[in-house]
Parts: sequence; C-alpha cells; structure tokens
Amino acid sequence: MEESIQFIANYTGWQSVRKIKITEQTGPLRIIEFLSTLTYNIDSKVEDNLKKIGDLSKIDAFLDENVDEGKGEAEIAKALRALQSMAFVKLVKEISEKVEGSGPEQKEVASILKIYATRKALGKVKLPVDFSHAEVKDIQKANKKKEKALEKKSEE
Repeated sequence: MEESIQFIANYTGWQSVRKIKITEQTGPLRIIEFLSTLTYNIDSKVEDNLKKIGDLSKIDAFLDENVDEGKGEAEIAKALRALQSMAFVKLVKEISEKVEGSGPEQKEVASILKIYATRKALGKVKLPVDFSHAEVKDIQKANKKKEKALEKKSEE
C-alpha cells in the first residue's frame, strides 16, 4: 500500500485539500514541512471558531495592556506573569461562563482560551510557540496571505 498523508476540509469558507505521497526519497524534513502547514491552517480555523463562541477581543485587550512586545527577559517574564495573574484567570472565567452548555463544555472553552492567550502573549515576546513559526517557505507564504487579509479587513 502506498504511504501518504491526506487532509481534506470542506467547511463554510474553507476548502482545503493537502496531500503528500511518501516515498523512499521523502525525507523527514519534507514531512515536517507538510505537517507544519497543516498545523497553521488548522490553528487558524480553531481561532476563527473560537471567536464565534467567546469574546477574544477582551483577551486581546488584556494582552495589549499587560504584555510588552520585545524579546528580552523582562518582556518574557511580564508576559508569563500576566498569564498567571488573577485578572487573567477571572477574565477567562468570565468569557467561558457565557458559553452555552454545561460546566464541562465551559471548562473546555476556558482551556482553549488559555492556549489562545498563551500563544498570543508568547508571540508578542518573539517566542516561537508552534511549528507554524518555522522558517518554512509554504508557511511564510501563508503568513503573508493572512497578513494581507487582515490588512484588507482593517481597511474596511
């Protein structure tokens, strides 16, 4: 049987078909690159759907107030303190409690909100937090495309 990795998404506003055939010549780096681009696309859709169930603008505002951009020890320490602060814990609780559903579902949303905030905060202090930060050509193209889309949205 032929080895391959396939990803197919057919979802409102998102059609994606990604395939890689794995042969003896396919090195581990090529597989990592392929999987990294999947991660980038999937993380983007997780964030899009998270916006539908929770007010991420409150988290973004919190991070803007409490996390400084930069890559020094002081900025990193401040970001970590902000993510551990009672104010942040209360904010996540406030947002997740507004989600329809049971306590376990709200707990799930809270954990996803924490991941969202952690990724954003560590991104502000220039710490790579996932494989989409790798200097991979396909990911860099996707990042530029996303930046252009965000610029276009903000102009409207």
